[in-house]
Amino acid sequence: MAIDQGDAIPVDEEADILQLAMLGVNPITADLLLRSFVDLAPGAWVGQTGANSAVGRYVVALAKRAGVRTLNVVRRPEAAAALLESGADAVVISGRTSMSKFARHSATNDCHCCSTRSPET
Repeated sequence: MAIDQGDAIPVDEEADILQLAMLGVNPITADLLLRSFVDLAPGAWVGQTGANSAVGRYVVALAKRAGVRTLNVVRRPEAAAALLESGADAVVISGRTSMSKFARHSATNDCHCCSTRSPET
């Protein structure tokens, strides 16, 4: 099979082939999560679990481009820091932060939630 060079994505030779196989799937999945269920207006909040997954990181990036704010749930502090650096609006470390204040806020401010966590994690 031959493809145009402009359609190719350079990758590290030592990259995990199973991870590379998801390059085309994860961005589309994130886009569908953000656009298929409700109309998210700029300034709306979307919440997600498993936010440091590949799909979760795409959700953050695409939401930011659309002006949608993200509440992201992760398990590790270092994952929280990386998400904040990449543009996440808020990150909760699972088991360490009470979400009751945000839950009250979201109930009156149109928050939509999705899970990007795979069943085996």
